[in-house]
Order: sequence, then structure tokens, then C-alpha cells
Amino acid sequence: MTEQLRAGKTVALNAIETAAAVLGVRREMSGALQRWSLGDHGTFEMDSQFVGLTLSSQSRAGDQRIETTGRLWSPDGMAVVGIAIALESALAPPTQVTIIPTTTLPPTFANNLESLRVLTFAAIEELCEELLFHAAALRGSATR
Repeated sequence: MTEQLRAGKTVALNAIETAAAVLGVRREMSGALQRWSLGDHGTFEMDSQFVGLTLSSQSRAGDQRIETTGRLWSPDGMAVVGIAIALESALAPPTQVTIIPTTTLPPTFANNLESLRVLTFAAIEELCEELLFHAAALRGSATR
């Protein structure tokens, strides 16, 4: 069931830019997790324990996979679902950003899958914005 709830988006970053952007995000995190309020959709938490893997050319998206975990909270803060976050990239853009639930859905989400989908895509959008911000900052510092 949770595999069916996989959500993804591509972002115009290559593997090097993605890795550098993840380091920027990690430096910005004040502790073990970063938390973003996504308005009426709920809350997105991402853990700071990123794991990077070098992949083969046979992998789905290319040469690199960076993973972490997190949680999506309902707007009222009463329901939570664990998630896996993956960033798959190669030497050429794009990077694929994916979120998939890893825990059993609580009734709040199980009975309203559309609200979970909207929250998941809002979380992906937030993460992609963060990655692009940190990649742009890196590019800016490289031209100085």
C-alpha cells in the first residue's frame, strides 16, 4: 500500500550539486531534525542522518543516492506517518527527489489519502526549494 503512495519530483541539479546542497541543508539544521510547517497541509520533519551511496549505471536514476528519513504530521498534529526520503542523481541533471511512507497509515491519513498526497507533494516542494537555494549559494560562492 505505501509503495502506491510514492511521490516524486525532479530538480535541475546534478550529483555534485545535490551532494553539496545536502551538506548545506545539513549545516543549516539546528539538531537531529529540521521541521517545516506547510500551512493547512500539515508539517514535514526531516532527519539529519543522511546516507550517501554510489550506484551503478544500472540504477534507476544514475550514479548517486542520498537517503534520510522523516515524518509527515497531519494539520492538527494528531497523526504522523514515517517516510523515506531519497535523492537520486547522476553527473547530468536532473535529480529525482522521492518520498514514500514507511509506516502503517493512521486512520486520519488512511481515510483521506488525498490529504496525505497533498502533504507529501508540499514536503517535496519544500525540500526541492531548500536544495535549489543551497545549490545556488554554492554556485554564487564559486564565482567570487
